[in-house]
Amino acid sequence: MCENKRWKPDLTFSKFKYKYLLSPKLSFPLFTYSLLLKKASLFLFFLLFKQVAFSQSPRLFSINRYEEAGKSAFCFFSLSDLVFWDSDTLPFPFPDISEWPNDSSYKFLLPQTTRTGLFKLAGISESDKVWIYDYASNQLLSFPVKTLPMVALLNPYDNWEKGRFEPRDYMLGFQLELKQMPPNKDNYFTSLVAIGKSNPFDNQGLHKVQWKAIQADQFPSVGNPMPLFWAKDATLTGTFSSNYSNFQVYVQTLQKQTSNCYHYVVLTKSTAELIEDFYVQSSEGCEPAPLNLVDSYGRIGDQWIGSLIKRQPPVLLGLEYFSFSCPTIHVLNKGAKAWWILCDCRH
Repeated sequence: MCENKRWKPDLTFSKFKYKYLLSPKLSFPLFTYSLLLKKASLFLFFLLFKQVAFSQSPRLFSINRYEEAGKSAFCFFSLSDLVFWDSDTLPFPFPDISEWPNDSSYKFLLPQTTRTGLFKLAGISESDKVWIYDYASNQLLSFPVKTLPMVALLNPYDNWEKGRFEPRDYMLGFQLELKQMPPNKDNYFTSLVAIGKSNPFDNQGLHKVQWKAIQADQFPSVGNPMPLFWAKDATLTGTFSSNYSNFQVYVQTLQKQTSNCYHYVVLTKSTAELIEDFYVQSSEGCEPAPLNLVDSYGRIGDQWIGSLIKRQPPVLLGLEYFSFSCPTIHVLNKGAKAWWILCDCRH
């Protein structure tokens, strides 16, 4: 599941599916089947509603704390993934920084022309709000967009010694002061950000997954075959299960030399229908997150399950630690794609 790629979000609706649903080809006289169509129309409405509700991944951002030498720490989240451009020509005005000294180039306030151009491309309005939800503490904060400064922040993977920087070297986004954020936190790994007129978060609180050790033969024998690397000479180190609502979640942990592989399977409790089946493997840019148990290294995992976004299925998250990519949120709805958190990963 750990993928090393820079993700360009798909912000389009599946409009052709809706067109088909709303304009089916009927080869019989409509007036003969008016009663049938009345009943069918109700079915189509709910089918269409489900497609609209689940067709788009919500635009969620990660937020991080940054330190600037000699100055106060601050928080920042990037919008650059929303306005990713492929050519050398910028899609909006940007300050000429070609002659700026290095000490002025790490972070700077963007002018109104850049802010306006970026908002237009990203579909953001000054009348929107920034919603910050910390699911570990079930705390929600909101700030009017018009009150937040938009800055250009040099991405952490750039070479400071190269002397001069280009617009592509920067992350473009909003800065928040530490006093605006939830208190007593050294990091914001359990905080997510959204932008819009209304709060998209469910606010019912996610629940920390409570794993219980089970016998290996209780692990479901369904789904995807094991990756070739793990099919031979790997050691089974544990089998665990947890339940939430109508879902039963299973995981088997494997180890081979210094690498780890976690196999996750999610079934419905009522019908044993397969909802999710995937592997999280050690790689150069990813490592399976330890389970919510104290592992052999003394670490405690951070898996969460429950309702995160209004009118969306429950989710499972906190399964991977990423270095070269953005975290994912697994959606507990059959056939649903995982949501990618926008984190402006440029490694």
